[in-house]
Amino acid sequence: MRFFSADSYSKPIFRRVMLTLVGILFLLFIFSEMMLWSYYQKSIQDDMRTNIEKISQNFEVLEKQQVSALKTIVQMVAHDIRVKKAIKEANAASIIQEWKEKFEVMHREKYIMQFSLYDANHTALLRLHYPENQKEDERAACSTLDIAPNCSDFYWGLEIKPQGLLLLRFIQPVFEKDSIIGYVEIAKGIEDILDILHNSFQSHLAILLHKQYLNQSLWQEHMAMKKQSFTWDKHSDSVLYYTSLKSLPDFLLTMVEGHTYNVYKEVEVDQKKWLIFTQRFSDRFNNNIGDLLIMHNISDIKVRYTKFMITSGLIGLLLLLLVLALIYILLRQANISLLEKQEVSNRLQKIATRISGMIYQYRLYPNGRSCFPFASEAIHKIYKVSPQEVREDASMIFESLHPGDKHNVIRSIQQSANDLTPWRHEYRVVDKDGTERWLYGNAIPEKEADGSTLWHGFIEDITEHKLLENELKKMNEKLDLQVEQEVAARIQIQKEQERERQMLIQKSKLSSMGEMVGAIAHQWRQPLNALNMNIQNLEDDFDEGLVDKTFLHNFVVKNRQTILFMSKTIDDFRNFFKIDKEKKPFSALQAINETIALQSAQFKNQGIHLHIIGDDKELFGFKSEFQQVILNIINNAKDAILERKPSIKEITITLNCHSIEIEDSGGGIKKKVLERVFEPYFTTKEQGDGTGIGLYMAKMIIENNMGWKLEACNGKAGAKFTIIFG
Repeated sequence: MRFFSADSYSKPIFRRVMLTLVGILFLLFIFSEMMLWSYYQKSIQDDMRTNIEKISQNFEVLEKQQVSALKTIVQMVAHDIRVKKAIKEANAASIIQEWKEKFEVMHREKYIMQFSLYDANHTALLRLHYPENQKEDERAACSTLDIAPNCSDFYWGLEIKPQGLLLLRFIQPVFEKDSIIGYVEIAKGIEDILDILHNSFQSHLAILLHKQYLNQSLWQEHMAMKKQSFTWDKHSDSVLYYTSLKSLPDFLLTMVEGHTYNVYKEVEVDQKKWLIFTQRFSDRFNNNIGDLLIMHNISDIKVRYTKFMITSGLIGLLLLLLVLALIYILLRQANISLLEKQEVSNRLQKIATRISGMIYQYRLYPNGRSCFPFASEAIHKIYKVSPQEVREDASMIFESLHPGDKHNVIRSIQQSANDLTPWRHEYRVVDKDGTERWLYGNAIPEKEADGSTLWHGFIEDITEHKLLENELKKMNEKLDLQVEQEVAARIQIQKEQERERQMLIQKSKLSSMGEMVGAIAHQWRQPLNALNMNIQNLEDDFDEGLVDKTFLHNFVVKNRQTILFMSKTIDDFRNFFKIDKEKKPFSALQAINETIALQSAQFKNQGIHLHIIGDDKELFGFKSEFQQVILNIINNAKDAILERKPSIKEITITLNCHSIEIEDSGGGIKKKVLERVFEPYFTTKEQGDGTGIGLYMAKMIIENNMGWKLEACNGKAGAKFTIIFG
């Protein structure tokens, strides 16, 4: 695709700049992604390092808490008189039953694994274990107990036992008159501490013990007793003591056995990414008795960060493309602008030699003398003089000005010189043969050092333009006259249309009035028959002697009610056709009831049931026109039912929140007819039975007068008309 003109240097420069910018921006993008990934790795390692520090610190804290909690128990036992007596008499049988029960409680509540009493020579007098079948020598061999006499007070230490147990031992000397007569020892496992650390920091832990501190046979017996599946020969230097994972892969244990401490490695276990860290595990005496493996699940973090990297990469790439597109557009526009300026300069140079008008410089001296220091050859066509003739004196030009325009030309030049505003003026000149021509001048003034004013500009002959302007003016005047005539004709047509519309309205009202007169006839037929019967029976009642004052009173009341009913029918008829002068709020339910009340007898005689459903709504508009619409629609529904004679004859009027629906059971409207039901003079009734303006007037009233909407469609059993006012 070619974007630029064929300049020898513009396109190569543009390409070089774009390629350089693309390279720089892509390098920055890749560098930023690498920095983000590096930050992610560092962030995970920092989190892991923080967790490791917290695990280490909290392990010590939990140890001290255990020491603090058990110190009281050990000291209480050491001060027990019965314990002292049992140690002095080297007879623990007297207290063994009591301490078995207490040991069971301490094992359940404090995870105590061992309770022992020793004499001053470290010989065991009482030893309770969990499990009970642990083997121990008569003489205790533990470094914690060996150091305790030197401290002469409560002492504790973390020790490893030959069968593969890690125990916190708590030793309290038993004194008798400032002399040590024996020792009380409580030992507990550290698994609960490790479980707390695992649950608190969401990191998994594993401990491997070095075989050099273990006895193979004792360890194997202990594993069999605990029903553990760990094997002695599975690893060369270590055996697994504890893991918070359900299973620990062999390759992890192999990595730990390499004793590469304080290094972070990323591995996959159970289809999850883990960051692992191995450190020395030492007892109270700083002996390296095993390895501590800390594992931190980074799968979720890695998935989130990978999504973040992908999202940020896509956004960054999109922004990069947008920046490149913007730079491309700016460079392209700059290049195009430069080429356009060059093109404009070339065109102006060509135009200057071929312009139909005259390019000039005009100088006005302070003493009033003027001249044309420069004028193009086109001055011959403009003023019929040569450039040389006006180079020193411009009087020949002013002599050719039209007498009616000369004064204005001189005044406009003087005004431009005083204000230093551009000079623009239209004026006439008269040739020697008497021909008049129109000229237009445009020039920019500037002051010179000697006080003169110098204009740079052009003058062109606009005679043809003026002639066309005059022709256009005449045509506009003629067109204005035609427009006025057309507007008058349209107004007349509108008046005719309005008269026709009024005639349609009147015709619709007369049609509705005819319907209503028929309805009144039905309404009056029954009460008139009743009056006739009452009058005919009056003479017979008199002959039979039934007429008295009470009879006459009842007769008058009964017939007066009949006459009042007939009078109300006339009032309803008059109110129905009363013209509303302005919009007012009215009850939709009341207006509908008043409309159908005039036709209730007619509907009843024809077996048509009319139902009104829904709550009353207050509408704002012309009540009588609304009633006329309701009348037209229910009359159409009645005609459809009488024509098709369905088994169920009913009309349902439903008042909704924002609409009123009128649905009949007359079988509906054909599709091609449905599209034209609101057209004037369109009717489906036989010739002479319908005017075809009822529904047209209904739509015009609802939409033009009320500002609502009227729609027609087919419902379940017949036609449905919807008045939408919300």
